[in-house]
Amino acid sequence: MKTYYICGATIFILAYAIFHFGFRTGGATQLYRISNSIAFELQSSPNAYRAVTIRGYRRTNPLISFMCGACAANDSEVDMPRPDYIKGDWVYSGYPQYAVDRIDIVNWRTGEALNVDVPNSNEKLIDLQTIPEYRERGLVADAQYRLEYDYVKANFELLPTYTNRCLWIHLAFGILALFVIFPRLLMFVLETIASALDPNNPNKS
Repeated sequence: MKTYYICGATIFILAYAIFHFGFRTGGATQLYRISNSIAFELQSSPNAYRAVTIRGYRRTNPLISFMCGACAANDSEVDMPRPDYIKGDWVYSGYPQYAVDRIDIVNWRTGEALNVDVPNSNEKLIDLQTIPEYRERGLVADAQYRLEYDYVKANFELLPTYTNRCLWIHLAFGILALFVIFPRLLMFVLETIASALDPNNPNKS
């Protein structure tokens, strides 16, 4: 029994170590640093809808930072769903007339974020040069300036990104740890379940 317990505990510790250091952020969105408060947010797949966005982020508390990452997305300050182009120091949207976009232009070196006023327009794509903030910076909707998913991954710093999924998995590991530390608790739970499922149990209502 003692040998089985040691083997089980060892397997549990190895499984947790593999998850924590190798897979805790796999399959989730990742933040890539622009400034101390703004980052690119990349979906797990480059083919995902809006695979690249720009979000504000905040620092998590020390415990969450250790378990699941030090940086959590926070769009209360900055939310740019359509960073379509990058030219020089500027990342900008090709559709600034959409009211849903809180930010239209970001300077990736300084973190400066701008929201521009656009007259009501039913056009799918307006001429960016008619907008003063775009015209002054020479920002145009040209294919050569298209912002690509792989460009962000290759040129910006990956941040340790917090995900809700990671927290739930840690909770599951915590419950398993209780059973490893207190194996009799596991036996009690299993016996209770077996008793509840036994049709011949006289105590079953």
